Amino acid sequence: MDKIQELKEKIKKYRIAYEQGHPLISDAEYDLLEEELKLADPSNELLKEVGNPESPGSIPHKPPMLSLAKSYEINKIKDFIRSSQCIAMEKVDGMAISLEYQKGSLYRAMTRGNGKIGEDVTLFAFHIPDIMKNIPSEHNIMIRGEVFFRRSHFKNFEDEFDSPRNAVAGTFSRKEKHTKVLEALSFTPYDMFMKEDDKIISVERFADIFNLSKPLFTQRLSLLKSWGFQTLRYEMIMDDALEPWVEAFFLESRDYLVDGIVFRYDDDVLWEQKGFTAHHPRGSLAYKRNSLQQETVIREIHSHVNRSGKISFRAEVDEVSVEGAKIKFASLHNISFIEEGGYGLGAKVLIQRSGEVIPALVSCIAPPLEKYNPPKVCPCGYLLERQGPDLFCVQQEMCTPKKHEFLIYYCHALECKGLSDKILKKMMDAHLISDPADLYDLQKTDLSSLPGLGEKSAENMIKAIDKIRTVTLAQFIYSLGLEGCGYSKSEELASLCKTWEQTLALIEDLDENKWVSLKGWGEKSFDNLKRSLNQKSSMIQKLLLKVKIKEAEEISLDKINVVVTGPLSISRKEWEDQWKTKVKVESSVTQKTQYVICNDKETGSSKLAAAQKKGIPIITELEFQEIMSK
Repeated sequence: MDKIQELKEKIKKYRIAYEQGHPLISDAEYDLLEEELKLADPSNELLKEVGNPESPGSIPHKPPMLSLAKSYEINKIKDFIRSSQCIAMEKVDGMAISLEYQKGSLYRAMTRGNGKIGEDVTLFAFHIPDIMKNIPSEHNIMIRGEVFFRRSHFKNFEDEFDSPRNAVAGTFSRKEKHTKVLEALSFTPYDMFMKEDDKIISVERFADIFNLSKPLFTQRLSLLKSWGFQTLRYEMIMDDALEPWVEAFFLESRDYLVDGIVFRYDDDVLWEQKGFTAHHPRGSLAYKRNSLQQETVIREIHSHVNRSGKISFRAEVDEVSVEGAKIKFASLHNISFIEEGGYGLGAKVLIQRSGEVIPALVSCIAPPLEKYNPPKVCPCGYLLERQGPDLFCVQQEMCTPKKHEFLIYYCHALECKGLSDKILKKMMDAHLISDPADLYDLQKTDLSSLPGLGEKSAENMIKAIDKIRTVTLAQFIYSLGLEGCGYSKSEELASLCKTWEQTLALIEDLDENKWVSLKGWGEKSFDNLKRSLNQKSSMIQKLLLKVKIKEAEEISLDKINVVVTGPLSISRKEWEDQWKTKVKVESSVTQKTQYVICNDKETGSSKLAAAQKKGIPIITELEFQEIMSK
């Protein structure tokens, strides 16, 4: 294999792993690979891609979602901002997404994909609070922005994902919605366009239509803010004040990650005139600082068991000062990350802070004195198993570390805010609890006897526990942490039954093929659910003696599978809520789809073309209402 092909294979491998939420190398190491390919083959097609290639269900971007040119040299930024008045914006570290609005309603949401083609994630986008479902405009509007995780929101999901950045990519790569995660995500817009006859109108015409005083980018940001979007702050920058401003920018504390600064012409006419390359607009430039890096040595590698049994790793290093912070630990995501990077005890490494919650290891610059031998046995004494890039403890009943992490998960799932992770650990260490059912037997005197707790704190905790003695069926299912059964699947199960007994009977008795066909569960995920349910049966029996489950309204299993495309008479969410007891809304047209609902059959939608090809009826919203009333 020649050098160029080898670089391409590596970049593809690491890109896919990153976008699935399981990075195998650091960002800095990945950037070096791309730079190496750029030097070896500047016109290589892989460098023009900004995401995975197209897959089934992909939709073209019009216009393309281009990347940004970037520079690590402050003098190049100075030259750029001297050419025209520029604004500087935070380059939020998340995932780019494109939103389309028709007649004021959110019509479609798409991932960036490879810049030319993205994936339809409309049903995911409806759960993100910062994404406006309706805007006060009857025009066809396209808004592009970044979906990201605030650090404060990410705390509840640290068991599931390696970092806030990876959590976003991992969530959108799933086939089913992870509603709890989506509801915790944020969105900020960074650009908007208007379409007429499927063409982008000029910035001057845009300014006229929306009564903007001038065709300025800052005016468009103000318009987005007036529509309810959470726009991030921006500043006008002059070249003589650039360096101290940039220094202060990277030292600023934020509740979210940034990976640079975007400098953009405020004059939209000039920006439009500058045009585009195949890769980026010429009127914007991103500055990414070569993060200050320090050499240090790995002295120890610590492992941690989470509630699923997955083992996570972090390196303890000789303390170094990086950008004013004293660093003693750095993340090692999984066993594959350690193996790929060649990390081990005594290895000399480069470490940096680049906005992450935990500092990052950049590379190994001198081999370890001692090869790292990963643990073969969990602290509970059970053998660990290798599953893909990770190690797992598969012991269910006797693994104390997993029990502690599961207790944390259980309390978070039921939003029991009175019990912190540390308090739960103290309870376990004092042998007051070993599983969730034990929480409900706690007395105030038990808690007040714990180190550092008084009567008032104990009383508040008992009140918090009392609030989760009665839960909905969906909450109960979700709190069990069943494999492959996130919040959306828990809601789906609960929507079919009134009681937990009916839920068990449904899972046990329903023919597997019919279940997969009706509900879209893959065969493997359905098997995993049943196995997980059996493994946790004794814990569940204990819980049922302590917890009361509210009866839910029973709903017919025979839901109709539909695909909705184009604007409706009400918002998409309102429509889904109205029909949720009878309809399953799919994101793409398949053989299971029974109807495609579209009020404008001349839109040229890819979903309409797919329906016509498969012979699936295309009906209007009104026609659907008539069918359902019969």
